Amino acid sequence: MIFIASIAVAIRALLANKLRSLLTMLGITIGIAAALAMVAISDGAKTIILEDLEKISGISELTDITDFSPS
Repeated sequence: MIFIASIAVAIRALLANKLRSLLTMLGITIGIAAALAMVAISDGAKTIILEDLEKISGISELTDITDFSPS
């Protein structure tokens, strides 16, 4: 029963502060989109760099080892 009451309070707060709620959702959306864009850009750059290294070195396959955990 407390959960339902909490949901009701949250909905009332959202409706009472529409602009604040909208700006908060917009900020969260922009933040998530920026994080995803950075991951996509870094993955693309990594792929391009590895392809260029393969072309320059003449090696047909490069292995990327990114495990930094202590052994």
